[in-house]
Amino acid sequence: MQPQSPKRGVPLAIDDYDRQYDVFIAAPDIRQVIARGADISAVVRTKLNGRLDVAYGDADKERLDFFPAPDARAPLVMFVHGGYWHALDKSQYSYLAPAMVDAGLNVAVLNYPLLPNVALDEVVDSVRRAAVWLWREAASLGFDRDRVFAAGHSAGGHLTAMLLATRWAELGDGLPESLVKGGVSISGLHDLEPLAKAPFIKDILRLGAADVARLSPVRFRPNVGVRLVTAVGEFETSEFHRQTALLGEGWPEVLTEQIVVSHRNHADVIEDMGFPGSALFRALLRLVSAPELSA
Repeated sequence: MQPQSPKRGVPLAIDDYDRQYDVFIAAPDIRQVIARGADISAVVRTKLNGRLDVAYGDADKERLDFFPAPDARAPLVMFVHGGYWHALDKSQYSYLAPAMVDAGLNVAVLNYPLLPNVALDEVVDSVRRAAVWLWREAASLGFDRDRVFAAGHSAGGHLTAMLLATRWAELGDGLPESLVKGGVSISGLHDLEPLAKAPFIKDILRLGAADVARLSPVRFRPNVGVRLVTAVGEFETSEFHRQTALLGEGWPEVLTEQIVVSHRNHADVIEDMGFPGSALFRALLRLVSAPELSA
């Protein structure tokens, strides 16, 4: 993939980077939200039928939890957690699965290797490996491999967007041009230039200009025929709103919906994905149930 330049530059003074992007500043309730999700998820895993800690690769963190739908031909939603690529765990997000399974969706909640143990390139490659493994194992797991979708929050939104721009046929024999048919990027980080400069995270990311160009979804074109939904919390910082708008403006040919989630900040916006009546959940259902993806 040949990178392009994003349509917008970075409008921040250096003193503003942490205020805009450090979620412990921007969403001071984040610890409580994460703890709440982890507690509910622990209960979910005792009640919901699932295959836990399934290996999709050789690295210790290359594991997923798979929660099947009753219909073996139902779509699959891969959920990719956030945490600025260096924190959090799939076990904290099992609580998102029940609503999706009840709606007839298979769910795979991913882990992936974390910084600084690996570079960000390896994180992206790992999530791609997860998608390929799931596609190849569709028959044994029981889902429709022609309807694989992704959803991710924050850093997971970045990884979701990278999946939509991946040229899958170049990664292995027999892979389709568009293995992942659509995605929901929730508060996604789509241009990494600000993160390469942000004091609170830059030493963990260690991104130079070439890394930013290679790893920013807005620098690429999405695959033909994919569908994109973007979402951001009403009370998130202006930079998260800008990052969300940036992908929609850069990928207008695949953007189907843009959602501002009322009364949510960067920490709790993801909880709406687990509420069947929420605008975010309804958008996910529309994404995966679209009758046909244009070629």
